[in-house]
Amino acid sequence: MSTKKGFIPNRDGDEKTWVVNLRTVAPSQAATLSISVADLATINTSCNDIENQINLAMQAQQVAKQATATKKAKVKVAETNLRGVIKRLKSSPNYTDAIGKLLGIVGEDHVVDEANSAPELKLHKVPSGWQIDFNLQDHFDGVNIYKKLSTAAAATFLARDTASPYIDTTAVDNGTQYYAYYVMHDEEVGLVSNTAVVSV
Repeated sequence: MSTKKGFIPNRDGDEKTWVVNLRTVAPSQAATLSISVADLATINTSCNDIENQINLAMQAQQVAKQATATKKAKVKVAETNLRGVIKRLKSSPNYTDAIGKLLGIVGEDHVVDEANSAPELKLHKVPSGWQIDFNLQDHFDGVNIYKKLSTAAAATFLARDTASPYIDTTAVDNGTQYYAYYVMHDEEVGLVSNTAVVSV
């Protein structure tokens, strides 16, 4: 037994298009369908509310996206500056590990098997698209992310990201797949990640 899919779209962009159409077309069908003035007012008010809230959410997402990009860029510059200062401190003839530990500038021993390491991807829906979380193990420079639509013959390169998460704002379909490789010094290393699959 088949059932019909709900007529109100789930994705914000699609729902915005839907309410604009409903609000625009409903008055022209008022006589045919005996739509009352009160019902037309409800349609108009409800469609306006939905459109306004979607617009506000999209604006907030854009601001958040820009804030995240700005944060990444500024933090990277600040960390580079700090590493330069700390490198000079560690070159001082008076530097000791005890002082380094006191300042919190002594890293823990961290051995990573690059050849056998693979990113672990976690995928979930966010308002602006699909968020891909990954872990760089405090070692790798970033990940190369690949994407394959269910209708595509092969995967294509999507993006390189140096800090988790990555948000894909491009179109997907049910069954879209993502996978990734670690990157060191602009070269892919290690093993392919798990495959994260979109379910809509």
